[in-house]
Amino acid sequence: MNQTKTFNFLLALFFLFSAGNIYSQDWKKLVEEGDKLAVKQFKNADALKKFEAADKLSPNNWEIQWRLSRSYVDIGEHSSGNSQLANFEKAKTFADKAIKLAPDKSINYLRRAIANGRIALFKSVFSAPGM
Repeated sequence: MNQTKTFNFLLALFFLFSAGNIYSQDWKKLVEEGDKLAVKQFKNADALKKFEAADKLSPNNWEIQWRLSRSYVDIGEHSSGNSQLANFEKAKTFADKAIKLAPDKSINYLRRAIANGRIALFKSVFSAPGM
């Protein structure tokens, strides 16, 4: 009887730690796939979907947050008008979140600077005299 309980306990621990490892690999795999789509194939909307799925698996992950920011900047560059500004503002929001999660990572500040720059360019173009 004691051996059965011990075996069941050890089996439960094994499955518990295995599930955590699989969970960790899933978001990393999605990020890897998203990076390939964004950087090598320039399929930014598809990459965004991968990063959003990874974010659901691992919320509050700075590595995912800065990639979401990158995706929204890239998508914003190919959109127009108010949707362009909305994409740049979403990019800044995700960069800000990445900074809060990992203030020691320079990539987070880079992503925020890029998003801020796009917002500034967008707003200055449309607020210039004669526009």
